[in-house]
Amino acid sequence: MVLLILLYTILGLFSSIFFVIYWKFIRPQKRLYDIFRGQDVPREPFVPLFGQLPDIRRASEKDVAMNYRMELVRKHGYCYLIGFGPLTYLAVIEPDMLADVVKAIVKYVSVGATVIFNIYILHRREDFWPRPLEFDYTRWIRDPVTGLKPKSAHPFCYLPFAAGPRNYIGQNFALLDAKFMLAMLVQRCNFELERRQVTHAHL
Repeated sequence: MVLLILLYTILGLFSSIFFVIYWKFIRPQKRLYDIFRGQDVPREPFVPLFGQLPDIRRASEKDVAMNYRMELVRKHGYCYLIGFGPLTYLAVIEPDMLADVVKAIVKYVSVGATVIFNIYILHRREDFWPRPLEFDYTRWIRDPVTGLKPKSAHPFCYLPFAAGPRNYIGQNFALLDAKFMLAMLVQRCNFELERRQVTHAHL
């Protein structure tokens, strides 16, 4: 009789734990996932509690995490759902869509929810940057005639310090710090041109 009571107690305890896990972690994310699925938002498969975290971890261990995210963009486009552990993330990498997406989902998403804006991928979009995977410093060289900076394909396609009222407050310090570091390098190091290296007098 005592063993039977103990068995029922253990079963009740485990049932309560599973119910709490479902109610607190699985149900809200599944509801959010179904809402976006109903709006035909591209998505990775819904996996309770784990999501795509094992895939992300394997990619990180192989040092190809960004390649994994780039593959998601090629697969789904610039707005998609992904499971990061028990949380469902909406990845948005389209500057023109960001405001519309936030307005559309605000009634479904609770306070403190996360909307990912992947700047790494944004800075490597082929429709914004010719040869996006190539380092090309000439993208930022001022016009030698007008002295103006080159115009970007989109006002928000280059966000090293984010943008808007919540941009990075230390950006001016970071830029000034970079100038100091460059000055120190010039003072303490000797630089030589590589053979056949092209120089720009207006730099």
